[in-house]
Amino acid sequence: AIAANMAPWLGIWMLVASLSGSFALFLGTTTAYTRSLWSMGRPDVLGCQAYLPQQLGKLWRRYNTPWVAILVYALSTTFLMSFSFGILVQMDVFMKNVTLLYEIAALIYFKYRQPDRPRPFAVPFKIIGVWVMMIPKMFIVVTAMLFTDWRVWIVAVVFYGSITSAYFIRDFIQARGICLPSEQVILATPQEIESVLEHADLAAEFITDDFLAFRDDSDSDSDSDSDSE
Repeated sequence: AIAANMAPWLGIWMLVASLSGSFALFLGTTTAYTRSLWSMGRPDVLGCQAYLPQQLGKLWRRYNTPWVAILVYALSTTFLMSFSFGILVQMDVFMKNVTLLYEIAALIYFKYRQPDRPRPFAVPFKIIGVWVMMIPKMFIVVTAMLFTDWRVWIVAVVFYGSITSAYFIRDFIQARGICLPSEQVILATPQEIESVLEHADLAAEFITDDFLAFRDDSDSDSDSDSDSE
């Protein structure tokens, strides 16, 4: 509006720039989320280990686009657009709180089942320290969730119930040696494998040369210190 008041042509250019930026943001978001769904639907060579239904890992033969993941993402977005902005904000916070509860449960579970497992960081005072740190956090999270709109609860129960059920069904199927067929799933082309190996060799060579140079500098500094003494 300010640009249009200054000059009509400037307002038009600002409108075009805003639309272009919004469209670019939409494309980037769609690409990121659909590729995440696609990657979680990709099985290994045996057709197992897919975290989500393998249909999400299908690609369009002509352009190699994850068309199933794009369709699921579009339908999910369309469904969420039926809610108000306030409900969407509550839904976002609610989902993050549920994820946080999953993380807390995993921490407590592994502290009991694998207390002596090597970790890069350990909570002080072992399991007592974990409970002291987690109880206030769980109280705040659960209290916030209790005051959430009932529609958010329904969506969350359906969403997390479906994901959790799919996870246990996957484990049940794989425990019996049954793997679902992986049609139209491209794991990696020979060109991709060759490119990855080439970059890995270059990275290893660079790290090795850098380490040798650092070691030579350290040795020379040590020799200089010895000579000075």
